[in-house]
Amino acid sequence: MNDFCWDRVLNERLYNKLVKVFQKVHVTNRGCGVTILETVEWSHGILRKRSQFAPGSHEEYAVDCPFCGDKKHRLSFHYLWATEDYLSHQLRLHLVNCHNEDCVRNSDARRELYDMLFRKHWDNDDCEIAVTPDLIRRGVNGNPAGLGRRGKPAHDKPLPPPIKRSERRPLPDPLFAIIDKAVPNEAKDYLRARGFNLHELWARWRVLYCPEDLESVPALRQPRIIAPIYSPQPTMQIQERPTLAGWAARLAYELDPEERVRKYLFRLGMAKSELLYGWPGPIQRRGPIVACEGMTDVWRLGCNAVALLGKVASQLQQELLIQAAERRPLVVFLDNDAKKEAEKLVNLLRQRRRNIGEDHATVLATPPPGIKDVAELSRADAWQCIAAALRRSVTQLGIDYDAVQAPLHAKCLLAYLPKLPA
Repeated sequence: MNDFCWDRVLNERLYNKLVKVFQKVHVTNRGCGVTILETVEWSHGILRKRSQFAPGSHEEYAVDCPFCGDKKHRLSFHYLWATEDYLSHQLRLHLVNCHNEDCVRNSDARRELYDMLFRKHWDNDDCEIAVTPDLIRRGVNGNPAGLGRRGKPAHDKPLPPPIKRSERRPLPDPLFAIIDKAVPNEAKDYLRARGFNLHELWARWRVLYCPEDLESVPALRQPRIIAPIYSPQPTMQIQERPTLAGWAARLAYELDPEERVRKYLFRLGMAKSELLYGWPGPIQRRGPIVACEGMTDVWRLGCNAVALLGKVASQLQQELLIQAAERRPLVVFLDNDAKKEAEKLVNLLRQRRRNIGEDHATVLATPPPGIKDVAELSRADAWQCIAAALRRSVTQLGIDYDAVQAPLHAKCLLAYLPKLPA
């Protein structure tokens, strides 16, 4: 009988990497190994051997998800993640799951995690073993789980040369203003085809373009439209200079349904659940505040709009919405596929505003049938939906959504990108 030290974990190498990158790692089912079963099945006329895990609990390592900005340890790694399958000789990168937004369902995201842990930032560690062999039950094939053929640790194979460690930059590089001549016509035509004015995107939100940046975290392998995101300010005064919190990167072209690429990427370490895109931003002193789902919805409305960067608003985001909509109406205007989340958010905001004595309206607006999201509407039609939800006309809202305001973000971005145009 082995004496198990409860201060140890089964996969010390993976655990140490997670601690280096994410700092806080929560271990569940400590010391529980799995048994690997060997099965035989026909595949394309060939008899193949496959390995699978026997049912039962197993040790897992939970961290905050770098893709969706989760802060509740919802990204879970199986302790055999990134070890070699002794039959297929491939890394088990599928043994990871995000319980918040299913961020790692495709191979690109899993490879991004692997690069992040084993290639991107850290040199090769002098770990004794990949998986502690005396804590793993043997499968029917005689090989301990996590060990390669002939009983050798799966991680004895040398990893590819690590990429030179670099400091985490606040923004990708290179970057161009969306109105710059260096931006290819494909990206500009994509935005114009969706009805966006490039000069307005630059003047109001300082929208940028990045052709590629493999050194950013996460790496940008496709051309992307970059939207800087700023930390919330204590007041809504236009004179205040915002503080850069991170960025969102959207594909600069229409995504092919068969293309397994994430449409949106967010800077590693940026907590989406603590931010609102568009605040600070072009917020006028009058009119309702509109809570949307994505940054393109904010661009469509033009002013007085903020984005949750998702379908669900965290408690802190709810507090920010209440603060932003102080003494003015608040409208929740999410996509058509998020009606339940929108109704729940309206009820929560309405109750919380009543508790603090706020008597202004908190209402729900929805896109017309057949319209997927707010960005598919014209600006006039989008504001018509908002006015209908408030039972007013657009002129009674007291806003001028085509008015040009002084850009809030010029001085902030000049600190990082001094060559940007005015």
